[in-house]
Amino acid sequence: MTLTTADYFYMIWCYIALLLGLSGNTYVLHSTIKHKAIKLDTMSVWLIQNISVTDILHLLFLLLPILLSLHSGKVWILGQVACEVVSQYRYCAVLSNMILINLLSLNKVLRCYFPLRNLYSTRKQRIAVTMATVVLCATQPLWRWGWGRSGDLAVSFSEYLCYCWDHETDTTSYLFNRLDLYCAILLQIGPCSALFIMNAALVYIALKRSHTTVNWANVSIVVFVTGVFIASILPHFVYFIKNRQNWTDSVDLRWTVATTLVSTFSNPVIYFLTNPGFRSFTIGWVTRSTSRFKSKNVRSVQVASLDNKSGGSSKNNGVTRASTKESVIVNHSKM
Repeated sequence: MTLTTADYFYMIWCYIALLLGLSGNTYVLHSTIKHKAIKLDTMSVWLIQNISVTDILHLLFLLLPILLSLHSGKVWILGQVACEVVSQYRYCAVLSNMILINLLSLNKVLRCYFPLRNLYSTRKQRIAVTMATVVLCATQPLWRWGWGRSGDLAVSFSEYLCYCWDHETDTTSYLFNRLDLYCAILLQIGPCSALFIMNAALVYIALKRSHTTVNWANVSIVVFVTGVFIASILPHFVYFIKNRQNWTDSVDLRWTVATTLVSTFSNPVIYFLTNPGFRSFTIGWVTRSTSRFKSKNVRSVQVASLDNKSGGSSKNNGVTRASTKESVIVNHSKM
């Protein structure tokens, strides 16, 4: 199938999200694990690392099949089993991202409300948070798997999304329809509302306890973080509520799903804006890398010039030696 202009724009957007997400989140993991660049309590750093891993898995699990389908002419080439798995588990990474971001905000609120609380968390506590998130995200699609195989959900390849998805049919039962609606509200609007409430509480506590001039830059950053998170989730939820009775494979569905990719590469930018330690480390790393690159170029230019000079001098020496040899031969013949 021939790709349209919209397909090429969709492909470019997927490549941008893939490159920015993989590079940004890999950099966050490298800087926090090896260099301890983000100066926060151990639980916050652990949650940030989990969010980066989740974003990388989201990009690999969702975007690679999309790009493979686009390069294959909008044809699914990974088989029926992979089609059903992707259709059921495609939102697990988004869900785990929402859970972890809410836990990170909750941890911040607790730190502000209980400033004398011990900032250290045990290894068992951190592993427990990760395991609870994994179990919740892994079991969420299981009940939908059973319903989908009984005829309430149709699993098919979407030519607009370029991956497999599950959607309701005309024979979908009323019970499944209600459960699907409540599940969507719980798993999408619930985390967004919780994040909004916790960040509002964070701003309120900061304003209430501040005895100096309010740092409106920090307040605007909190608003920006909340807005980016909600903006990446809300369009798809609105489309789901509006079209849940007659799902259609359309361009609108494509771009509502594409907005969810914003959350996969926006977190490193947010860390750069909100954390002074990470910001200074990043600026220093860029400065050092630029200096090394410039010095390497200068050295290569110097070596090239020295080679040219040595090559020229050797040629001149060769000519001089040849002329000297000829003069010796001439003098010998005269004698």
